[in-house]
Amino acid sequence: MRQVAAIGVCLWLAAVACTVGLLHLSDYQVSIGDLPDYGLVFLGYAMVASLVARRCLDVSMIVVAMWGASVGFWGPRWLSLSESVLDRWAAVTQLPVVFQRDDFRASVAIAAAGLLTAALLYIPTRSSRVVLQTAAAGLGVAALDSLPFLQRWQDDAGVILWHAVVCAGLCSWMVQGAQRRAGGCCPRCGAEVRGLSSPVCPSCGAALASTAPREDALARVLQQRPI
Repeated sequence: MRQVAAIGVCLWLAAVACTVGLLHLSDYQVSIGDLPDYGLVFLGYAMVASLVARRCLDVSMIVVAMWGASVGFWGPRWLSLSESVLDRWAAVTQLPVVFQRDDFRASVAIAAAGLLTAALLYIPTRSSRVVLQTAAAGLGVAALDSLPFLQRWQDDAGVILWHAVVCAGLCSWMVQGAQRRAGGCCPRCGAEVRGLSSPVCPSCGAALASTAPREDALARVLQQRPI
């Protein structure tokens, strides 16, 4: 278990280091042309996490990883589509001028893409933590992008924030998968159940096959045997 946790820490550090390295190579100027590189970073840590969790052959995980890797293809189109939808909505509803700014429209596109990615990640991981962290990362980057100050650093900070939070969620899912295989977590919600005397998960109420150590179970059997 400690080895899996160590792999998770190393994977998170590598993801953040790769993200910062790409920013350094681009002179800390994020552009549409850099999206394929950041997509490959997502592909890398998503596939490593699924490999350690023994889910690398899961079709849904492969699809989600390729979705992230192809952000350079669909990202600009997603931004154009979002701007078009907002323009039509503004023409019909007469939105205030603040909602028609380019930075606001970009923030809406980022938030929508983050929420969609969070929903897609739920399919292979079945982890509410991964979904919540990915959604929060997308909304945080969108909010950061709309701030009127820190114009010089908001894109750089947003890229680092998104990859750091999403990779942390996947690493946590990876460790929980190892704990489930070792019998230390609830098979439904992933809560820690090692050492519990109750056959029911205290978090979600799911029935547990066995929560006591094998030594305790053997001792109870020997005590019940007639002498």
